[in-house]
Amino acid sequence: MLGHPIEATEYAEVIAGLNGRRLLQLDSALWLGSYEAAEAKAVILQLADAPDRAVTLFVAGCDSSGYAREAAVRAMCAYPGPVALSLALLRADDHVPQVRDAALVLLASVLHEIPARALFDRLDLVFALRARSNFDAYAWPTMHQILLDARSSDDRWAAARNGTQEVRRCAWRLMAQADTEVIDARLADAVRDPDFSTALWALDRAKGIDDWRAVADAAAAHPHASVRAEALRLRVARDGDAALPQVEVALFDRAQTVRLAASYLTRGRVDAIARWRAAADGTEERARVVGLCALAELALPDDRTRMLDALADSRPLVRAGALSALVRSNTGEVAPHVLAAIADPSPRVARVAFRLARKRYVRIPAELLDKRFKESLAAAARARVVANVDLAGKWEALMLLLAWCADASGDDSLMLRDALGHWLQSDASAQSPIPAGMLAPLKEAIERARIAWPQWRAWEVLAFALRTSYST
Repeated sequence: MLGHPIEATEYAEVIAGLNGRRLLQLDSALWLGSYEAAEAKAVILQLADAPDRAVTLFVAGCDSSGYAREAAVRAMCAYPGPVALSLALLRADDHVPQVRDAALVLLASVLHEIPARALFDRLDLVFALRARSNFDAYAWPTMHQILLDARSSDDRWAAARNGTQEVRRCAWRLMAQADTEVIDARLADAVRDPDFSTALWALDRAKGIDDWRAVADAAAAHPHASVRAEALRLRVARDGDAALPQVEVALFDRAQTVRLAASYLTRGRVDAIARWRAAADGTEERARVVGLCALAELALPDDRTRMLDALADSRPLVRAGALSALVRSNTGEVAPHVLAAIADPSPRVARVAFRLARKRYVRIPAELLDKRFKESLAAAARARVVANVDLAGKWEALMLLLAWCADASGDDSLMLRDALGHWLQSDASAQSPIPAGMLAPLKEAIERARIAWPQWRAWEVLAFALRTSYST
């Protein structure tokens, strides 16, 4: 139930260390009485004479019987600690009023006995429980006051730095309410949070402080594009034309969201499209790729020519960017260029080509896939071909897999066996007739592959799929 075997003496430590999501899963399993839960419960209830009875009471507190839950919650008041806190939170919005009242009494008792830091360690569980309809009405007011206590300032700061995404988000909001004298100085730390909603919250709050530049500088390096775009808007709103150099640099950001924001913020002063075209015609690798991608949604016939010229560049990064831009531009036929890129010697270009072929429903000739598979020296490149073999068509894909199976060995053999199994599970049921002249070669390919893998159990299923299909 917990994912690994543990000793009976370790139950208390394990339960105290479970995160909120796993605690909810454990509560549900004990409540519903699954087989694993019942087995664990039988072992735990034998600990009644052990010094630490908190685990026994926790299990009883998750019972499906309201009487058992109420008795366990009331008895848990004698054993304050992390396990008691977890049980009090889980039962604080129980549908049985007597259990809920007992849990609120237990919660108040535990919070009085143990350090406030223990509640911050359980913020992930609190956050999950707040999604329930009654939790905020009954338990949240008591905890909210403790979370805002002035003596918990260090705990709030620790949770904002080290908690899960939800915990960090909650901790920053608590700091904004309780630590008003230091929160503005810590907004540069908040804007570096990987959670983009926390970063955007920090940027929004920075609009009203004097040291907003430190926050905007930190946001400029955020991995999420929406945060970098919002930082640009903050610079222009506060600095006006003085922010123009930074906004011009953002015209060549890796994300389209930031580039479009920068082009809007510089409208009437900088010709963004002209800048992108100049970069696409240039020789600097990264600038050329960004210029091509930026033009994708705005492309004119001349821009299509630029993209086709870039497909002949000697650098794989430029060819991959040009192919992606060409497909997104919708300026003409792209299938021939996608198929040509699949045969590109660069793994990067071939990877992009396969992705675009699937996205645009480009059918790949079986001969091209066969050639690519046999010429690929790297296992990852062969795996990419196998993963996209269905783009050749239902029966063409089966023919290729069978042909490759006959000569495969080692990891390739296992990979192809899995691919054949996937074909049987998904593609075999598709209503597609066997092309004329392919039935006999398919039967021969099955016999050759069967010689290579006599122990595979699905050969009869594969033969049945052929017998029940029809030919054109």
